[in-house]
Amino acid sequence: MTSPTPAFGNGRFVSLIVGVFVTAVVAMIGYRVYDAQQRIRVVVVAPNGDTQSYIVKKGDIDRRRFVTEAGLEIQLGAEDRLELRPVDP
Repeated sequence: MTSPTPAFGNGRFVSLIVGVFVTAVVAMIGYRVYDAQQRIRVVVVAPNGDTQSYIVKKGDIDRRRFVTEAGLEIQLGAEDRLELRPVDP
């Protein structure tokens, strides 16, 4: 009596697909963590043209507010404009 053969070759194919999927998920999570730690310069431009510049980690920016590297929490007004620039080396 012979045992039935699995449709996916003893599960190797399924194991391969699961392995590729897990590797891709870990890589995506790793990149998101890495990217959130990148330092950028945030320039806040007021409606009257005044500018203020801050160094911020990308992960600390949330819509109309952000936290600087020095720990200062900035809340933008409705008319303020935000510009993101690279940090000069």
